[in-house]
Amino acid sequence: MSTTSAPEKGASLTQWLTWIEATHPNEIEMGLDRARVVAQKAKLLPVSIPIITVSGTNGKGSTVAMLDAVYRAAGYKTGVYTSPHIVHFNERVAHRGQLASDAELVEAFETVEAARGDTLLTYFEFSTLAAMCVFINSGCDVIVLEVGLGGRLDTTNVWDTSCAVVTSIAIDHESWLGSDRESIGREKIGIGRAGRPLIMGDQDPPESVLKLASDAGMDVQRVPPSSARELLKLSLPGEHQQTNAYSALTAVANLHGVLPVKFAQAKAALAAVTVAGRFELHKRDQVNVVLDVAHNPAAALSVVSGFNDRFPDAPVFAVFGALNDKDVAGVVQALSDKVQHWHCITLPGDRGTQAKALCAAVQEAGGTADAHETISAAWKAASEQASDYNSKHPLPEAVVLVAGSFFTLTALHEHWQDVGRIAN
Repeated sequence: MSTTSAPEKGASLTQWLTWIEATHPNEIEMGLDRARVVAQKAKLLPVSIPIITVSGTNGKGSTVAMLDAVYRAAGYKTGVYTSPHIVHFNERVAHRGQLASDAELVEAFETVEAARGDTLLTYFEFSTLAAMCVFINSGCDVIVLEVGLGGRLDTTNVWDTSCAVVTSIAIDHESWLGSDRESIGREKIGIGRAGRPLIMGDQDPPESVLKLASDAGMDVQRVPPSSARELLKLSLPGEHQQTNAYSALTAVANLHGVLPVKFAQAKAALAAVTVAGRFELHKRDQVNVVLDVAHNPAAALSVVSGFNDRFPDAPVFAVFGALNDKDVAGVVQALSDKVQHWHCITLPGDRGTQAKALCAAVQEAGGTADAHETISAAWKAASEQASDYNSKHPLPEAVVLVAGSFFTLTALHEHWQDVGRIAN
């Protein structure tokens, strides 16, 4: 734990973030008491602005982006909180469709620090409180919060939601949430409130979880199956994104009394939504590239669904890096039928799985893989492999998939930026 004082007036956002990272001994510490105390002192509670809180194993980021797009299309001033970021911290906090500025975030951190006293806050707690400060200061009409981990004990749950959305329930973060869907589901519905809507996007939720929500007085509403839905026009591919879109529309319909939205406006907004790190499309070095943070088997299956929708017959070459607390074998198995060859990297830090271990998982699943020391080497090998394929074969063109973790995408973006600086 850092014993140094908070940054002085005029400090940069980078200085604040560096200090915040060092103020708490643990990266994660579940619970609401610390953040609630500081929120009350900073006058961030209660909040009269409508709040939509979104939890789920996968699909949170897409659903949040859809809600943001729909409400902005209807003329509302939105505040949106997501995590983690890929390149810049500012990605976590946006209002009116723009990322919060360094100055806004620094001012918010100063406000939180002034109210903190002796209360220790984790990085996520500090960030969440600062985000709410930005949203209140900027006069938002509606706030959309993406849960960081679980739901019941996540900092976003300090604020009472007007409408809760649970996008999916799958196995992830077992050490924190439990090792079965029932336990994980109970944590995720913890964002709901009695007498208020809880939208269940998961198409096959545990019955025990639904009963628990109903017994708690939540107005549980299930998104209908695909057979009972109109096919929406979306930029994001895959059946799972249709479900996410309907989850967002159901939430919007439930808040129509306080935030009216025309259905035609909503559908048009959904058609244009894209999300960083979720089947994010690029053309780089004359090669098609898909960036996806898929870090658990369910997310990997969603990537497969996206390929079946957008690039059904394209050969895929993967750049893959993963954390050692994830089900690496499950992710590899889910993607194995799509990926022709893997280029594996070791992510930095103690949590990074060694590239050789990733290659072993690929080989166990019947695939072929090469280990690389750097993201630049892996990208070069994968893009050259795709280019070579394209030069020797007719359409469809090959695609490079970069996946496995937010950290994998961060590393690639940093490499691309370095290349750009060298070129200039």
